[in-house]
Amino acid sequence: MTLPVNSISARVIAHATEDEKKVLEALANVLGGVLGEEDVEPETFYAEGHHGNPITIFQVKIDRSKYIERVLEHWRENIPEEERRRVWSDIERRVDDKGNLYLRFDKQSAYKGELRISDADDVIRVKVNLESYPASREGGIKTLERLGIFSDD
Repeated sequence: MTLPVNSISARVIAHATEDEKKVLEALANVLGGVLGEEDVEPETFYAEGHHGNPITIFQVKIDRSKYIERVLEHWRENIPEEERRRVWSDIERRVDDKGNLYLRFDKQSAYKGELRISDADDVIRVKVNLESYPASREGGIKTLERLGIFSDD
């Protein structure tokens, strides 16, 4: 079976008070160790926060199937069942009209090696571009069912 995921993008902000290496480690933990592999290097952007404080933004896009597969397998094995159930119970809100899945992982937990879904602001934002024809929320949800990471199947 062809992997029904086109890409996985992740983005995280390191605030001036945070150690950038630790933030990158949290990002790497969410992505199952593929960060730093060939073609999986984060881009770095510098910006100013809401109150004028300096922030660093790390962003990465994974579009090679061997790395996407590793990330998905990592999530299957490491996102606790209750977290996966919570995502699935809220799936309509997490998948957009184009079939993209949006997840937010708690940054502090990720640094400790734990994958926890969060609706807070201090998170690692992940977008999973799911294959569905035509691209739609319903198609994206069906693709997720086939993947079986968050659904009961």
